[in-house]
Amino acid sequence: MSARRPKFNDPEGWDEGLGSRSKVFSEGAASLRLVELTPEAQHPDWCETGHAGCVVEGSVEIEFDSGVERFGPGDRILIPPGKAHRHRPRALSHRVRLALVDHSAPPRSSPKSVVQAWVQAFNAADPDTLADLYAPDAVNHQIAESPIEGREALRTMFEREFSGAEMTCIVENLFEDGEWAILEWRDPLGLRGCGFFHVVNGQIQFQRGYWDKLSFLRQHGLPIPSE
Repeated sequence: MSARRPKFNDPEGWDEGLGSRSKVFSEGAASLRLVELTPEAQHPDWCETGHAGCVVEGSVEIEFDSGVERFGPGDRILIPPGKAHRHRPRALSHRVRLALVDHSAPPRSSPKSVVQAWVQAFNAADPDTLADLYAPDAVNHQIAESPIEGREALRTMFEREFSGAEMTCIVENLFEDGEWAILEWRDPLGLRGCGFFHVVNGQIQFQRGYWDKLSFLRQHGLPIPSE
């Protein structure tokens, strides 16, 4: 076993900036960043990277959207990644030294990739994987049916539907526009339809679908309601 002792006084490897400098020590998948700040350091842009570490020397003020926090020698710092926790520091003493481990937010799935995963799970008749693609309070409104609200209710709906008919979704077109994905589909029996998916933070928040229920029931030999 071996361990490295990163030192602020080591003159090699620093990335210099106006009133600041930093140096990264990496070993395999692990990395540690040493940061030095002075009052001359400028941070016009917000930082959305997460940090875990401590103040080694000096005092620093960190600005968040919700306010300002001050940290002194020995104080621990834990900032989650993401826009909701964006921040920027300002040195309050002539020199601030920080030891930090950085954490970036995981990449968010695009609406198009989420719907591609939805189609794959649908064709595998996998209600659990399908349900996991939805937000906990998601709404699925197939126009031919009443809206279904909530991930667990959606899981139950898919279980019921897969037990009643063998269904396949063949993608004709799939488009993405901002937080929305638009799916045009058909099935092997000739039924056609389209679906609109509102995807927020990689999860389906709302879905609306259009298709002919009477044709579906006839194709699968299912009972046709009298009303």
